Parts: sequence; C-alpha cells; structure tokens
Amino acid sequence: RRAPLPHRHAVMLRAALRPTASAASAARRALLRPAAAQLTRRGKSSLESGSDLDAGPGLDLFNPTDEHRQLREMLRKFVEEEVEPQALAFNRREEMNMDLFRQLGELGLLGISVDPRFGGSGMDATAVVIAHEELSASDPAFCLAYLAHALLFVNNLYQNGNDAQRARLLPAACAGDIICGMGMSEPGTGTDVLGMATTARRTAAGDF
Repeated sequence: RRAPLPHRHAVMLRAALRPTASAASAARRALLRPAAAQLTRRGKSSLESGSDLDAGPGLDLFNPTDEHRQLREMLRKFVEEEVEPQALAFNRREEMNMDLFRQLGELGLLGISVDPRFGGSGMDATAVVIAHEELSASDPAFCLAYLAHALLFVNNLYQNGNDAQRARLLPAACAGDIICGMGMSEPGTGTDVLGMATTARRTAAGDF
C-alpha cells in the first residue's frame, strides 16, 4: 500500500476538494505555488550553472526535488479518493466527468505549465509528466482529456500566443471555467498536426 500523505498536506488537499471556491482557491495557492516557485528557481539556477539535474547516483529521476515528490503525493491521494471511484462508470457510459475535471482547475493543474500572471501554476516539465503519470494510472481516458486541455490548448497558447491572447483566454482555461482542446479534423491527417495543409485567411470583415 502506498504511504499516506503527511497530515498537513492531507488536510490542505481535502480543503481543496470542498465545494466552496474560496477554500479550494486558498488551498491551491498553499499547495502548489510554493512548490512552483521553488521549481522555477531551481530551473533558472540549473540553466545558469549548466548543472541541470545531474546530482549523481542519489538522484531520483521520478521525483528529482522535494517539490516534485510532494506534488506526486498530493496527486496520488487525489486520484485514489476522487478519480478512481468514478472511472469505470463514466468510461462505460462514455461520458466526461466535468465536475471532476474542474477540480483539476481548483488544484492549479489545468494551467500547471503556465506563468502565474495568466492564472497558471508556473511549474516545470517534470511536474507536467508527474501529473499525467498519476492521473493515467487510474483513468487514462480522463487523463487524455486533461492532456488535450492542459497541453494541446493551454500550454500551446501560452508558448505560441501573444500576451493579449493569453490574458483573454488563459485565466478561464486554467481555472476550468472553459474547456478547451485542439482541432484536428482535416481528412487524411489524423493526429499528424505537422502534416495538416489547411490555412486561415483573414476576410475584409476582419474574421477568418
């Protein structure tokens, strides 16, 4: 059996899962933002020094820092208590659990890789992998919906959009107020996004 969360983190995570938005928001900040800030500082320091995460044989590649380990523990507890109990029923009905999906926004996971200026948690690529690994261990379909929103739309827009687009769309997407994805409907292309040939042209009216 996996080890339980330390008491302090378990209490704070339960607060994040309560239906009140204020409690969820406060718990999200308490849980994720200190770890995110530490991960950001570590990342900048590694880039400047060129050391990356080469800490020798004692390095845990799955949890390279204490912040990554805490994130994994919190996610594992969330998955055990919230994701696993609903997975079979929703998959059999081929439905998406929208309420559960929005809880990911309350926990700061829908904007995990986005700068806090736009409503995200500002965490690194390893944190993104941890989130997907823990969610998919219980409900791969739910995790795929998370990937489509958090990476194909949210991270994509954050990396490639301008600040006006980010400010207009990312806060709501990071909070789970809007559910997003990436359109890939060109015949014969499938998921080969780089193979798509469709282009957009601006009309005289200013739309596309």
